[in-house]
Amino acid sequence: MPPTTHIDDPHSHDNRRYDYSQCEENFRAEYPLIADLIKPNSTVVDFGCGNGSLLRLLRKERQTDGLGYDIAQTGVDACLRTNIR
Repeated sequence: MPPTTHIDDPHSHDNRRYDYSQCEENFRAEYPLIADLIKPNSTVVDFGCGNGSLLRLLRKERQTDGLGYDIAQTGVDACLRTNIR
């Protein structure tokens, strides 16, 4: 039987190496559900924000003030290019 790897194993799934440079906008099925939970004009912190797509959606639809954190530098760069801090 081949060895199994765990999703959090940095040798097989290194989140720091995600490349968001070719994907600065994406939509996930749960985004509308999350947006429904957020009150307009709220402050939102998104840990693991990737390229900031959820924060941009919340800014547009809920007029939120958002702050995103991600371990992948390409995600941070994508956020900064679209004025997500």
